[in-house]
Amino acid sequence: MISSDCIFCQLTSDEILVPEQRLREESDYYLILSLHPQTKGHTLLIPKKHFSSLTEIPKELQAILFQEAIKEAEYIQNSLGAKAYILRVNNMLYKLESRDKGHVGHIHIHIIPRYKSGEKLLEKNEPASKESLMEIRRKLVRGVQSNDDKQKKVN
Repeated sequence: MISSDCIFCQLTSDEILVPEQRLREESDYYLILSLHPQTKGHTLLIPKKHFSSLTEIPKELQAILFQEAIKEAEYIQNSLGAKAYILRVNNMLYKLESRDKGHVGHIHIHIIPRYKSGEKLLEKNEPASKESLMEIRRKLVRGVQSNDDKQKKVN
C-alpha cells in the first residue's frame, strides 16, 4: 500500500529526504532524523507501507516495528548520552490537525531522546541545519557500528 499524496510514502526520493536525514533503510521501515527535532537526535521510524492507524497494521508487523523502535531508541540513547527516551506514535493525527501544520496521515513512531529531568520538548522548532543533522548522524552511525562490533566479539 502506497499513497501517492503521502510524503512518507515517497521517502525514496532525494527531493523529499535529504541525505543527512538517512540513518537506515530496512525491509519494513525507514529510520530518519527529524527535520524539526524536539531534542537532539529526534528520530522517526516510518513503516514503508502506508497505514493511517495502528489497527490497520498486521500484528506481526506491529511487533517488528515496536521491537525495532525500542532497539533503535536504546542505540540512540547510548550513542548520544541521553538519560531516557520517549516513544510516541502518531496515529491518525491528520484527522485532527491540518496538513499545513506538518501532520502526516502515515503512522510513524517518534524516538525522542531526553537528556535531563524536566526538559521541555521544543514545540515550535526550527528546521535542523544540514550541519547539525550530519553531526548527529555521525554519532549515531558510529554508535550503531560499535554496538554491532560488540555483538561480533561476544559471538
